[in-house]
Amino acid sequence: MLTPKIVNFFNLALALFLSLCSLQLAALAGNEFEAALEERMPEIQLAYLEMIETKAVMETKLQEHSVALSKYPLQQVWGTPAGVFVPFFGPIANVDFFNRMNQYNEHVNAIQYLENQLKNLESYFILDHLLPQSRAYSWAIPNDQAIETISKYGPIIEIGAGSGFWAKLLAEQGVDIVAYDNGSYDRIADLKYTKKWFDVKLGDETAVLQNSGRTLMLCWPPTRSEYASKALSLYEGEFVIYVGERRNGTATGTPALFDALDRDFEILEAVSIPTWPGYTDQVFVYIRKNGR
Repeated sequence: MLTPKIVNFFNLALALFLSLCSLQLAALAGNEFEAALEERMPEIQLAYLEMIETKAVMETKLQEHSVALSKYPLQQVWGTPAGVFVPFFGPIANVDFFNRMNQYNEHVNAIQYLENQLKNLESYFILDHLLPQSRAYSWAIPNDQAIETISKYGPIIEIGAGSGFWAKLLAEQGVDIVAYDNGSYDRIADLKYTKKWFDVKLGDETAVLQNSGRTLMLCWPPTRSEYASKALSLYEGEFVIYVGERRNGTATGTPALFDALDRDFEILEAVSIPTWPGYTDQVFVYIRKNGR
C-alpha cells in the first residue's frame, strides 16, 4: 500500500517543474516573484530526489521478486482451469512461493497506482498550468542561451509566432525580426492568448515570400498543422531556427516538416531550454546542406 509520503513526492515533483518553468518565464517577462519561491526550492528539490529514489527502489524490488519467482518449476494442477499454474513440490516451498507472489503483486499494483497518479497529474498540469502559462507567454520556454544563439542569425521572420513572446525577447536584443501568425488559436476560447508581447501581423506561411533574405524561425509548430512544412517549402534561405521536439515527439512538428528538414538541412547548433514536464523541446539551428 502506498503511503501519503510517496504520493506527496509526485505532487512536490510537479510543483518543482511548475516553479522552475514559471520562474524562467517570469524572469524573462520582467515579473518578480522568484524570491517567493526561492525559500521552498531546496525542500521541493529534496522531495523530488527522494521520490526518484523511492521509485527506483520499488522497481529494483519488483525485479528481484520476478527473478526469484522464475526459479520455481511450475506445473499445471490437475482439475484447474487451463492456464492456471501453481508450484507442485511441497507445502513449505508453496508458502515461500505465494509470499513472493504476493510481494510481487503488491509492487505491481503500487507502480500501476503511481502511473495512474501521474496521468491524473498530467491532466491537472495541462489544464491548470500549462495552458494558462502558454496562453500568457508561449508554448516554448526561452532562456538566455537560446535568445543569444538565435540572435546571431538575424534578420528573422517568425511564422506561427503566437503571442510574440519570443519575438519580443529577440527584438530586445537588437534583432531585426518580423512575426506572423494566422490567428487560429485566437479563435478558440481555451487557447486564445491572453496577452500580446509583440506586433504579430496576421498572416500565414506565404509571408515567407515577401520576406526573402530573412532566417525562417518556427517555434513549437503543432503536430496537427502543416503551416511549418509549407513555410519551409517556400523558403529559399540558408538557415532555419526550429524550436520544438525531434521526430516522434508528442507536441510539435509533422512528418512532412521533419522529412524536409532531414532532406534539405542539417543541424548546425542545438541549445537546451527549460521544458514542460513530459516534453523534450530544444532550439535547433539548421543550415541548408548546399549552403556551406
